[in-house]
Amino acid sequence: NKSALMIAIATHDHADFDAFAAMVAARRLYGGGKMVLGRPVANHVHAFLSLHKDHFDLCQERDLDLDAIDQLVIVDTRDLRRLRSIPQLVARIRAGTHQVKVDIWDHHRASADDLVGDVVHVEPVGAATTLIVERLRVGDHQLKEIEATVLALGIHADTGSLTYPIATSRDAEALAWLLGQGANLKMIGHYLRTQLKPVQRDALLAVMAKTQTQLFAGVEVAFAEVTLERMVPGLAEVTSEALQAGGHSAMFALYAVRGHRVAVIGRAAAPWIDVGALMRRLGGGGHRGAGAVTLKNIDLKEARRRVDAQLAAAPPTPARVSELMSTPARSVSPELPLRALAEQLKDWNHT
Repeated sequence: NKSALMIAIATHDHADFDAFAAMVAARRLYGGGKMVLGRPVANHVHAFLSLHKDHFDLCQERDLDLDAIDQLVIVDTRDLRRLRSIPQLVARIRAGTHQVKVDIWDHHRASADDLVGDVVHVEPVGAATTLIVERLRVGDHQLKEIEATVLALGIHADTGSLTYPIATSRDAEALAWLLGQGANLKMIGHYLRTQLKPVQRDALLAVMAKTQTQLFAGVEVAFAEVTLERMVPGLAEVTSEALQAGGHSAMFALYAVRGHRVAVIGRAAAPWIDVGALMRRLGGGGHRGAGAVTLKNIDLKEARRRVDAQLAAAPPTPARVSELMSTPARSVSPELPLRALAEQLKDWNHT
């Protein structure tokens, strides 16, 4: 297959299910290609690949014949700082020494560090996988069960099974189509369940023990400042678990590791806080419901000050009663028939 030798498909480092699923979807859409998956990957993806990687054509950049690549498809990111799995290919493209057509499929907001693509598909949906699934659906593609399952996992994971604020009706429609394509619900349920390792459970206990809350524009935001003796893989999952366990609107976990370096991971369950935008202002990335940044040469106190400053500068924007209700309040007699009330509501333009 000539196209499989000429197309490289890549995503951000520490790939999550949406990133991996979007790669699988892109390979189907483009009719082939080498999927360049950097290491490490998110815990759930690692667990999945430990059993199912033989179904996918995965490689590292060192396995590619870079001179043979004439098209690069990038999914779930366009931020150059997160494309560390293909440094040589990116360097060639930016230097103009290698003519490669760049296609981008992403659902994150733009940043100053974005790679410029020849064809850019960026829309505000809950998962990057959704954008490619829509094209597969229009093209009447038929998926294998394992492909449909992976793609559904990507959308479920990035939208919290359609419960996160970033989820859209388009994500729901994509999931419905994937079910029709044979997505395995039992497998989806298995890999969506958080399976923390002992070291991650210890980190979760530390986060929950250190959690404190603070009000910003009337919204309660949780913070946890934790010092780790060594790097713990899967801190994103740990933070998500802490957010859900505490029932917070948003949470920022600050992990001090390896001296003067702090990993800040943010999660939001409500739409009032744009975590990704905040992280981008700090030099990181993400989307409205999730984001992260690594701050170097500072301690926990300074890292917390910077996060607080960003929240104060761009405070949460919760919906107010005054935005949804109108005055004066109307009243009717308790004896008024509901049918008559329904007509009055129309006259008042009340829903």
